[in-house]
Amino acid sequence: MPAKPPRTYFAEQLAGEKPLSQRTASRLCRLAAEISALEPWRYMDEMQTVAVVHRKGREPDFVSVLGMLGEFRAIHVYPGFAGYWWMKQVVESSDSWRLRLMLTECEALQAAFPGPGEITDLDMDLLRGCRYPAAQRAFHFRSVRRGYLPWYLCEEEGKRLAACLEAFVRVLSSQVLDDPDKWWPDEPDKMPLVGKFEGQWRVGQVRVPPAGDEERQLWLSEERLAGLRPLKRQGVVCLGDHLMRGAAGLENERPMVLQVMAVVDARSGFAFEPGLRRPGEPLAAVAAEALARASETRGAVPERVLVAEPYYAEQLQPLARAAGFEIQLKRRLPALDALFSSLERFEKRAGKSGSQIV
Repeated sequence: MPAKPPRTYFAEQLAGEKPLSQRTASRLCRLAAEISALEPWRYMDEMQTVAVVHRKGREPDFVSVLGMLGEFRAIHVYPGFAGYWWMKQVVESSDSWRLRLMLTECEALQAAFPGPGEITDLDMDLLRGCRYPAAQRAFHFRSVRRGYLPWYLCEEEGKRLAACLEAFVRVLSSQVLDDPDKWWPDEPDKMPLVGKFEGQWRVGQVRVPPAGDEERQLWLSEERLAGLRPLKRQGVVCLGDHLMRGAAGLENERPMVLQVMAVVDARSGFAFEPGLRRPGEPLAAVAAEALARASETRGAVPERVLVAEPYYAEQLQPLARAAGFEIQLKRRLPALDALFSSLERFEKRAGKSGSQIV
């Protein structure tokens, strides 16, 4: 009689990737149950991060606790220094830009402790398979990739999350929390560092290096820019982006966040062909492409480009100098607001009719 294949989870949802194994799923459940019992959100906030070294020669990952304010309770793991710098950028951003960063730029692994209504049938299948079937004390595991909504873990992500959760449990059971001012002082970017060295758990302290300055670039090829230079300079346009409520993707497919880039004539309100950002694509590159396409349609490069977000004013400045237009920051852009309001009305109608926006 042939041997029964080992059980896995989320195989249909992770086509082309190794599904979560029973061994890793059981390990995740055991660690999540331990963390749930310890309730770290009662005495830790999301900025009291813990650096975890779980593989020699690699950058640490960073563990953050959500839930002190009574909101969604979860343990988030941000990969590498880039993940930590991204988290700091989110904290320091305006409310409107924070939402965009969280939905379109986030890379994280999470063990979450939501209400029973947020647990899917697939989550319950995993919990039953790991002998944790109580829905009122349930948890689930997700991965977040740039440009996508949270989705189920593959095996590699599961192992990485489990290693970080194990290290975090070690911190919770150590004396670190007895003296938080020592381990999370007022000095910037200083925090506990935990990892296994020669088979033994060790807890130390580390200071995360500051992020380097992001290199400014044109975001357009020289060939494309050369086609814009002979055009006349005329008129004013508004540029901005809009997050759609729907998510693109087929059944059992990782859902993509829909982010539309729009260029609108400031006087007439005429909207040029919009751009749709692909997951992981630099937002500034999408904006530059939308401006180039609008200029080609108009037969003219705008004299001024109005933007509401400082990100565009900073990132598009080299292109503005090279193409010969002025870029100006303006708090309100009525022409863009009108376009995005019409998109929101369309989304609501589509939602009421049962249609899916894709």
